[in-house]
Formats: sequence, structure tokens, C-alpha cells
Amino acid sequence: MEKNQKVWLVTGVSTGLGREIAKVAAEQGNIVVGTLRNENQFDDFYNLVPGNTHPIIMDVTKKEDITAGIAKVISDYGQIDVLVNNAGFGLIGAGEEFSEEEARQQFETNFWGAFNTTLSILPQMRKQASGNIIQISAIGGFAAYPGMSVYGASKIALEGFSESLAAEVADFGIKIMSVLPGPMRTNWAGGSLKSPKKEMPEYAESAGKFKGFLASINGQQPWSPYKTAQVIYEASQSDKAPSRLFVGDMSVESADKVIAKLTTDLNNWREKALSTKFDDATIPAH
Repeated sequence: MEKNQKVWLVTGVSTGLGREIAKVAAEQGNIVVGTLRNENQFDDFYNLVPGNTHPIIMDVTKKEDITAGIAKVISDYGQIDVLVNNAGFGLIGAGEEFSEEEARQQFETNFWGAFNTTLSILPQMRKQASGNIIQISAIGGFAAYPGMSVYGASKIALEGFSESLAAEVADFGIKIMSVLPGPMRTNWAGGSLKSPKKEMPEYAESAGKFKGFLASINGQQPWSPYKTAQVIYEASQSDKAPSRLFVGDMSVESADKVIAKLTTDLNNWREKALSTKFDDATIPAH
């Protein structure tokens, strides 16, 4: 390992955006450790950028895997400079169609997996007095789409956790950025997309229609995961990295609409909202 090389740990690198982030970071000369759940995929990842990409077994839903995986990376390289929490999956359906068990499974990977991996890596980053954590969320964690109530909730939870945590760890030289891409040409809307077992015809025109839209563009999405990974890498190296990075036309346009609506709602109710304090109250600094 060369002196100026950074060590990246990227979860979920078998396919899709995680694999492309690993590739871009490795092409820039970094050491990239990618997590997989199947040793049969090791050779493929070793050969992604030979000499710079190194696989390990790590299932983010198992705390013992997370602990062992992070310990191995530190043992092998002495540091972890960047963590990318990418492992996750989509579970699309109307909220009423979900069982509690199905909803919890969505959170187990998308939120708790990232939560536990992040907390497990913080002691090392605090020791280093530096670190960069990149949380792969989705535009569905900011803008509402029918059929994404549970998936979106898992991503909103991750963003809320990450934004508050960023304020807590800033003094240690640790930065956190959430990434909110739109649909890319990956297998997310294909074989990786799951649905609740229960299907209600009452939601055919809302959640069902949006699920059909995702299926109809699968394999034809205009947005490249490799180009998305390049933007993520560039932002991660910037002194002006945002707390939330919106990537892709659909993501940026949806964010614009949400922000405009929030601004309108805020202004429409501003006077009433500011009328709730006691008459003799002093507003504390916050």
C-alpha cells in the first residue's frame, strides 16, 4: 500500500451502483475493499481493478459480520478513510399491503445495516481524526412516490440519522454525505426489486401503476450508474460536499418540486406557526 492511497470500504458491490463506486474509487488509485455475501463472486471483484479491489464476506444484517469485516480491513491496511453504505434493496408496494415482518426486513438492511456499519467504524475514524461516510439513499427518501412508503421510510430514517450524526462527529474531522439518486440502469428495478406478498386491487392505480412504470423502464433507464459513481466520487473529494447529493434528472427535478412545495407551505402558515409562544417568552439561541 502506497503512502498516499486511501482505503475505501464499500458495502454491496456485487452489482449496480456499489460496484461502480468501487470501480471509480479504485481507478483513482485507492484501495477498495468491497463486501459480498458469496465467495463465488470474489474473483470477479478482484479483477474489477486488479491490485486495488479486494473482496471480503460481510452481511450487513449480521452484526458479527460487520465487526469481523471492519477488524479485517483495519488489520490489513491500518485505516479506513471512506465508508460507503450502499447495501440495500427495494421493496415496493402500498403501505397497507405490507406485513410488519416485511417492513422490518426492509429496515433491517436499508437502515439498520447502515446504522450498525457506521457506528462500528466510528471508533477507528475518531482515532484517525478523519473519515468520510457516504450513505446511499434514494430520491424516494426525499420525494414521495406511491408504492414507496416503506422503502422511502427506510431511506428517510437513514438520512435523519446521518444528518444529526454529521453534527456530532464534525469535531473529529469526520464528514457524512447522503446520496439521493433516481433510477439508474441497474438491476434494482429488475431482479433486485421485491414486493409484499399481499396485493390489493384498491391500489392498482397508485402503487401498482408506479411499480409498472419502474418495470417498463427497467434496462432502459437513461442514467448511468458509472457516471453517477463519478459524481459521487467528485463530491466526496470536494471541500463543498453537500449534506445531500441529488443525482440524475429525475432526482434533481423531484427535489426542486419538493423544496418549492415546502417553501409554499412554510410561507402560507408562517404567521400562524410563529404565534404559538407564551407572551412573555424569550426565544433561546438554537
